[in-house]
Amino acid sequence: FFVTLASRLFTFSFLIRSSQFILSGLTATLPVAGLLFSFTQTAGVITLLAIGKYLIHGLPLTLWIPTLLATLSWSVSSTPTKRFNALFDCCINVLLPLTCLMLFVTHPQGGPAFVYSFYWLLPPAIWALRAAGNKNLFLISLQSTFVAHAAGSIIWLYTIPMNATQWTMLIPLVAIERLTIAGCSTLFAYGLHHLPRTIDCTNLIGTPRSP
Repeated sequence: FFVTLASRLFTFSFLIRSSQFILSGLTATLPVAGLLFSFTQTAGVITLLAIGKYLIHGLPLTLWIPTLLATLSWSVSSTPTKRFNALFDCCINVLLPLTCLMLFVTHPQGGPAFVYSFYWLLPPAIWALRAAGNKNLFLISLQSTFVAHAAGSIIWLYTIPMNATQWTMLIPLVAIERLTIAGCSTLFAYGLHHLPRTIDCTNLIGTPRSP
């Protein structure tokens, strides 16, 4: 877990047209902690980290809510056969993104840019693929990052003034940003899986955990 915290020191910076994206390594690595902890443990760990960040640097506008949801998405996706996890799996990866989609398209500025919210159909689609037996780590990572994106976008939509044109312009940039995060998260998850045997990472391949 200290590796995850250390990743905060690394950032990804790239230019797309006139926009610059700076992504912290923490964005890609912290949600993967959901593979190592149960649902309740994950919520506790992220809450403690958020409190620590608040005491040192203050909290961002999103209050770490997207990060918490992304991490919980990993957690419930790794052991969906547990009744408790199956319920929250559906809530986080299906109901939440669809609710965010409805909140976006019914907003005065979000409605004209409704295509932007179509990204949030990916988590429910991936949830359905997992229910059919697909356990691909990249898909789980993609699901997680778009759950975070849905929550973060709604918080931003209702707190920061942006017009429909600005939201529409972000559509191609979001694809690059989220694919980058998903790819890095997947590599980090595989890296954890190949750590020395002294660290138990068997949960990465779906070994049941107690919630």
